[in-house]
Amino acid sequence: MRHRKSNVKLGRTASHRRMLLRMLVTNLFSNFLIDDEAEKAKEARRAVLKGEQDTEKSRNKKKTSKEDPQPLRKKNRLVTTIDKVKAMKPLVDKVAILAKKGDKVSLLRAQTILTRGSVASRLFEEVKNTDLFKDRECGFLSYGRIGLRSGDAAVMVAASLITPDYVKATGGAGAVRGMRDRRKRVEASRKRQAELEGPAAD
Repeated sequence: MRHRKSNVKLGRTASHRRMLLRMLVTNLFSNFLIDDEAEKAKEARRAVLKGEQDTEKSRNKKKTSKEDPQPLRKKNRLVTTIDKVKAMKPLVDKVAILAKKGDKVSLLRAQTILTRGSVASRLFEEVKNTDLFKDRECGFLSYGRIGLRSGDAAVMVAASLITPDYVKATGGAGAVRGMRDRRKRVEASRKRQAELEGPAAD
């Protein structure tokens, strides 16, 4: 009998695991708070640098394996393994609930979870100004499978925070969307069944 199954160890010591989950949660909220203008400026700088590197390569006629050192972050998206996302889900809920409270004590408690104090301050300011999580009491994290990692075939997922914009973009809550899809599939199968039975009855 396997006791104490709730704690996922992730092949790490307790301190390493705690720090890993804190960093993942910090990166998730940091990606959520991306400044679009700053990212566009960074992308423009990167394009200019890449153009300069291309001209330099053509001058030197040497090929290098690394062309783009780091891809741009995607807003409100974090790509990692499914086990790590499941382990970090309680921490995401905890930080979001603290941000909903919005007082000084909650900010200090959130800063003990997030590894960068600036992310906590920006998150609390964003929640206070826009009422991001007002419609939810828990379950602030959503994730979907995107494939297998090429090295070890680990299941990779893209995790996102559930916000009003996210719900609008995805066309409603996951359960409602799943029921709607199931209804469409059932109707399609009934239509096919009727089409098959029609000629047989004649």
